Amino acid sequence: MDQFPTAPQDGFSFVRWHQEYCIGTGKVRPGTVVMDLTKGLLARAKEIMRRHQTGAVAPTPQPAPTPPPPGPVFVPFTPNRRFHAHAGATGRQYGNRQAPIRKRYADGEEIVTAGYYLGEDVNGERRWLLPWVGPASGPASGVKETI
Repeated sequence: MDQFPTAPQDGFSFVRWHQEYCIGTGKVRPGTVVMDLTKGLLARAKEIMRRHQTGAVAPTPQPAPTPPPPGPVFVPFTPNRRFHAHAGATGRQYGNRQAPIRKRYADGEEIVTAGYYLGEDVNGERRWLLPWVGPASGPASGVKETI
């Protein structure tokens, strides 16, 4: 295992990219995307094999981000509505708790919103408020008022 991906019996790597077989043809196989990812793929494979060979416990997998629901799902407020954030409320790039945080709101901070759209369920609420200014969406459960 310490020599992975090189086979100890003959010293050859089992990794082949196909371009070894088409040198001189001008073809780049399997392509730069896969070739650039090979080192990481081999590291993951080595770790998986190590766990099975040593009986180590696998790390807890992280949940995949919830994809946004199909649109259109935006509901505008006319006129804009004002809400006040709960302590610790966050504004995110889109309606999902794994989305990048764009703003952290202070307790009671006013948020002027243009409307809401449907996103990930947070505390039984799928509506995510869209501020009138700025790119930070936040779940409706993050404000003190009822929508």
